Amino acid sequence: MNKICLMLILAIISPVEVKAYGTPYYLAIKSYGCEIDLLLQDYNSKRIGYDFKTGKDIIEIEQEVGGYIHDFSDNSGEPTKEIDYRDPKSGLYELQVYAHQEKQYLIYVRGNNELMERFQIKIIGKLLKGDVHNYDILYSCEAHEKTTATKVLDLNVYEREAKAIFNNENSEINKIMKEVFGNIKKAKKVMKKDSAKAKKYIETIAEVTENARKGFLASSGKPMDLSLDYKFDRVNTWEWYRDNVLKYDILIIDAKELVKQIK
Repeated sequence: MNKICLMLILAIISPVEVKAYGTPYYLAIKSYGCEIDLLLQDYNSKRIGYDFKTGKDIIEIEQEVGGYIHDFSDNSGEPTKEIDYRDPKSGLYELQVYAHQEKQYLIYVRGNNELMERFQIKIIGKLLKGDVHNYDILYSCEAHEKTTATKVLDLNVYEREAKAIFNNENSEINKIMKEVFGNIKKAKKVMKKDSAKAKKYIETIAEVTENARKGFLASSGKPMDLSLDYKFDRVNTWEWYRDNVLKYDILIIDAKELVKQIK
């Protein structure tokens, strides 16, 4: 009897190596209603997704702790891409978003931590054909640390994104086009000598665009808080937001992030 009890105690306190099959930890990147491609590189420089240089899907991550690539259509009927990375470790993950043609995108970065607390981060942008946006995803499985996703920006990246947004001549947002590009030009001119002044020009873009967004919503008869409409009519409200308002939010959010990244 004593021998059996001793064996049980040793079994409890002895470390046991367990494979992480079916682990509840995950990191998922999913695009909605936009034909783009995704490529994720993990902390070991292993990649999963679409390699736009070779034109092929790639999975360099070990299958038992790796992930899957999904390619399907969402409610809008447009292609939707998803990368599921299972058993992620805390560290830096680099995401590339690639467009075969001019595209506006909405992507959600989802996952959970050691307490099974879920997080969801929305990232948005617009790409000219052949352009790439880079994101740094700092994932943490620890409960006291927040996972973040940050678009890597400079004035050139922001300018090309603005060109993609203002490419539609019939769009209401084009009313602020001259002011946006005028401030980008001013910021680029003073950037090397006076970065603080360059930041002011970019902040002006955010302010101008926020005012234009408010004016557009007021003229459209939609509420300032679109979640009120979304609660009752998810699909139509989302499509209307995507087609009419998302471009304003891209300019505003990225202008504010660019200000943070300017040294």
